[in-house]
Order: sequence, then structure tokens, then C-alpha cells
Amino acid sequence: MKLINYPKKKTAKGWKVDIPATMAGGKRRREFYKTRELANKRVSDLNQEVADFGVSAAQIDPQQYHDAQNAIALLEGRDMTLTQVVESWLKHLSKIKESITLVELAQRYVDNPNRRKPMSHRAYNDYLNKAKKVGSHFPEKFTHSITADDIQKVLNELPEGSVTSYKRILNAMFKWGSLSPQGFHDGNVIAEVEAYRTIREKPRTLSNEDVEKLLNAVRDELGGKYLPYYIISIFAGLRRSEVSRITWDDIDLKRKHIYISEKVSKTNASRYVELMPNAIKWLESCDQREPILTVPTKRQKIIRDKAKLTNWQRNIMRHTACSNYYAYHEDEGRLTNWAGHGLAVFLNHYKNAVIKEDSIKFWSITPDGQPTQLLQSVI
Repeated sequence: MKLINYPKKKTAKGWKVDIPATMAGGKRRREFYKTRELANKRVSDLNQEVADFGVSAAQIDPQQYHDAQNAIALLEGRDMTLTQVVESWLKHLSKIKESITLVELAQRYVDNPNRRKPMSHRAYNDYLNKAKKVGSHFPEKFTHSITADDIQKVLNELPEGSVTSYKRILNAMFKWGSLSPQGFHDGNVIAEVEAYRTIREKPRTLSNEDVEKLLNAVRDELGGKYLPYYIISIFAGLRRSEVSRITWDDIDLKRKHIYISEKVSKTNASRYVELMPNAIKWLESCDQREPILTVPTKRQKIIRDKAKLTNWQRNIMRHTACSNYYAYHEDEGRLTNWAGHGLAVFLNHYKNAVIKEDSIKFWSITPDGQPTQLLQSVI
């Protein structure tokens, strides 16, 4: 077997190594090196590879050789050969019918004409927005190339309260994209992402004294323009997103309820929220010619500071309403219908959070300080 000759003279480009066509895949290849030592080492390595593995070994150029070395190093301890990995990857690619990015996947998912139940406008936008945020970390990657590590790194950067919703949405999209007839990727990579676990702080409620201090501060702030928001949150238990979407047309003081439509509801299910007598008194004291205003974050802090409330917690007004509603009525089914959530939420958040005596006092908090007729007999 003819071997490659060692270079004898230096050219303008450096020390030349001539690799004949028989060893270079059909076309002669020339490689240049800065020093004679490097060129000689390359010739020695090529001749040894030819001796060990045949002429085809010399057809590997330096970059391919370097890549192979790196790949083999990465496989150390994994009980797989480089050939097995390549075969597995080619098999993986053979299942891919079309290459699309994460943002494109989200768009096709929400626009899927075969969806059994129409997606709400809010959910539609939520899927797209979350996909854009995650996809911005690897905009050029196709979904079949996105790894669990890619997703994990993005989730680790998110606020802990957002991780679960992001993972739920990504899981739905990747699962759908792996199925026929889509075939955008092989399997659901989100299933490999570590579950996010955190010890959640036990939901707290406002004491009756804190409620009165808060409402007094709200009445004194800008002429009480934000009072409807706080009344509905504290005494009707609506979610913040729900309060921001309702109008006075949804509130019927004569029938003593607030109507939450499917578009307003977080769960896409409509419901009627019963208004207790003291809630009606409070709402009657508000100017119904003015809109129900959502309170800016900075203004909320100003009001809390005036009320001297420091131990504040996200959703504490809803927790207060639901806990007192259950303590007063002692009916879990009635609470879940009123609040628009499942039994599991009730068991985790509201059961035994407030005692009966305190709930009676809570539903007696009125704008004029006088107990309602409904509760006078039990106070």
C-alpha cells in the first residue's frame, strides 16, 4: 500500500502535505502547515491510520477528525459508540416530516382547525406569548433540535410562580407536534424536563381589623375611586383578572349577584357570584356612573402603607373572601360554585382558615358600621 510522502520543501502557503485521490475520496487534497514538524506529524498520523484501518481512514480531513474526537469524548461513560449515536440520530430525523420553530409550532397549535373545543381569546394569546418568550432564547432552532436542557435553562430564569403554567403550555404544544399527522419532532421533550417543586407559603387571610383599616384607607385615597375594586375582591372573592374585566352591567344589586361570563372567567366557565348583604351595602355606596377601575401596583402599595398592612400576600383578598364564605356557610360545594374553583383548591386553601365567629363579624363589616339585618340575630 502506497504511503504519503513527507514534505521536503516549504511553499508560500507553508509545508504541504499531498493526499492522493485514492485516499481523499476521489479528489486529491492538499493541506498546509506552518511548521515542518506539524506537517510530518500529519503525514505520520495518516500513514498509521491507513496501515490500521485502510485507505478510507485518510479521507477524513482534520476538522472531521477533530469533531470525531470531541464526540467520542462526550460519549465517555455512556456505553454507546459514535456509530450508534449517528444511527440513532438519523432514525430520529427520518421521523421528522417538517422542521418548524417553537413560535411556528405555537401558531399552528392555536390555529388547529380540528380542535374539539374552541380556544378562548385569552388562552390563544397566552400560548403565543409564552412560546415567543421561550423561543426567543433559541429563535433559529427547530423543535426537533430543542433539548430538555434548553427548556430547563429558560424555566430556571422565570419567576417561580410562572414555571408551572409555562411547562403546561409547552407540554401541550410539544405533545401535539409529535403526533401524526404533524410529525414536527420525535417525542415530547418537555416530559424530560424536571418537575418544578417548591414549598408554597400557606395562604393567609386578612383579619377583620385589617379589612376595616384597608377599606378606610381606600375610601380616603383619591375620593374612593378604587373602592369598587376592593369591595368586589374582598366581599365577592373575584380573581384580580376577573375584577378587571367586569363592568357595572355585570352587577345586579336587586338579584344580589355578579355575573361572570365565560370570557371573564379564568376557567372559561360562567357563574353567578352571590352578593352578601354587606357587599350590597358597600356597592350601593359607590358611584356607579364611574367605571370599576383596576388599581395600579404603585397605588396599591400606597393604600397598603396608609392602612399599615405589611404582611401582604398575593391573592390575599380572594383568600379572605373564600375562607370567610366557607366558615359562614359551612358548605364546600356552595363555596366551589361561588368561587369558581375545584375541591382540591378548597382543601388546600380555605378549609379551617377562619372560624365561624370571625366570619360572622366579617360579613358584618359595612360602610356605616351597622350590622346587616341578616346577621343581627347571630351577632
